[in-house]
Amino acid sequence: MFIAGRSEEVLKGIDTKVQLAYLDPPFFTGTIRKLSDDAQYSDKWSSKDEYLSFLKSILLEIHRVLLPSGVIFLHCDYRMTAHLRILLESIFGEENFINEIIWSYKTGGTSKLGFARKHDTIHLFAKDKKVTKWNQLKEKSYLSHKYGFSNIEIKKDDKGYYREALMRDVWEIPSLRGNQDERVHYPTQKPQALLERIILSGSDPRDIVLDPFSGSGTTAVVAEQLGRGWIAIDESPEAEKVLKLRLRGPLFLENTSSGN
Repeated sequence: MFIAGRSEEVLKGIDTKVQLAYLDPPFFTGTIRKLSDDAQYSDKWSSKDEYLSFLKSILLEIHRVLLPSGVIFLHCDYRMTAHLRILLESIFGEENFINEIIWSYKTGGTSKLGFARKHDTIHLFAKDKKVTKWNQLKEKSYLSHKYGFSNIEIKKDDKGYYREALMRDVWEIPSLRGNQDERVHYPTQKPQALLERIILSGSDPRDIVLDPFSGSGTTAVVAEQLGRGWIAIDESPEAEKVLKLRLRGPLFLENTSSGN
């Protein structure tokens, strides 16, 4: 279900309990970006306090609607990661911190001073770690050769020998490029592969996934593909338009609706 409106206002009217929330909010960049000929995306704030107050109101509502077994993934970058970690701890509790995930990529972020900025941060917290639902994911760990390992199943693909290891908290997932099929030219769009990991790890089929900053709609698209229910919120008519276009065809959801 897509709901049009400002996130903090819409969330107050939601009573549905959700298993997983993913937030890709404004990054405090101080910029305005064009979405279409008659739509834009503003990330301008009068102060840091205004920005943090805005996100605090949203995080409090997400804490309210999360199931006891639920988890929240908050996506940010170097600008506000420290502040948002502290804000999450104040709402969810330091004891419910799970991971600081690093999404590593190779585009953008060059600088004449210092090292090139090539990662975002995703803070992962539980509503209550004692009852959290979690699906442990695995990844390929490549080896220089297949010899010298005991009690480990060694496999091979076109990149070489590998074993399956528990997934690390550093994710090397390429950012989207203009010629990729999934690209919809929405400025904040994230790769489907990124959302697949998030949704698979913290939810099961038929669970509800919440995204209060729908943007390009990737969270809803991936949730639909993985058999999850979803609630997507955005105040931009362009976001609703893009999501509906992405869901048409075999994934079109007949009961997708919008409201205020």
